[in-house]
This record gives sequence, C-alpha cells and structure tokens, in this order.
Amino acid sequence: MYQPKRILFVEDDFEDRELLIDAVRAQTNGIDIAVAENGLQAVEYLASIKGGDRRPCLIVLDLNLPFIGGREVFGRICADESLKNIPVIIFTSSLNPHDKEYFNSLGAEFISKPMDYKEMNRIAGHIIQMCGS
Repeated sequence: MYQPKRILFVEDDFEDRELLIDAVRAQTNGIDIAVAENGLQAVEYLASIKGGDRRPCLIVLDLNLPFIGGREVFGRICADESLKNIPVIIFTSSLNPHDKEYFNSLGAEFISKPMDYKEMNRIAGHIIQMCGS
C-alpha cells in the first residue's frame, strides 16, 4: 500500500506553521505533514517512529522553541544513528550569520522566514523537491 512521504514541521508559531503547511499543500497532495509545536513534541515524535516506516523525508525545524530549543533538537537528531541521515532545514526568524554558518557546516540548510507569500511558495517548492515528490 502506498504511503505518502512525510515532512515533520517543528514550529511553535501558529501563523508561520499554517502558512508554510498551506503553501506545501497548495503544491502537492503527495506529502503527509506531521507537526510538533515545540521541541519536546519533536523529540517525542522522533522517538516514536524509530525503526518504523513513517520516518520523515525531511525535518523543517525552527530554532526558537519552548521546552527544548531547536539547537538541542538538532543535536539530538545528529547524534541518533536512526535519524541523522534525515535532511534538516532550519527555518527561523534568526538573521544571525553565525547561526547560518554553524548549521550549514553541520549539513543543514538554513532559511530565514520570509516576509511575503510569494517567497513562502518558493520555499514550499524547495521543501517538496527535497523530499523527492
């Protein structure tokens, strides 16, 4: 039975989360979207899918999250043998060039949150391409 690819969005801001989800869904229905509203939910979700067939093809991760910050979530992903090969996009409002350099050096793509819908659609298209859908 066909199961769509899955993206995990880890984002605490409702409007940012819904805008990106809507942009992805407007471009394809071939991707399932899982949501974690904070770092703790992300860690719990990733622990629950270990060894299963519902691993995400991509994780889109905000840095500024309640309970467990995005940097720590990213570190846990990188340290886990069963998760470390899942591509990660850091999707954040941070404009700090050191953040971008740091995450790029660890193999994560770094995208600053856009201010307009057109740019959000371009980012959604890029996310879909990264999942190969």
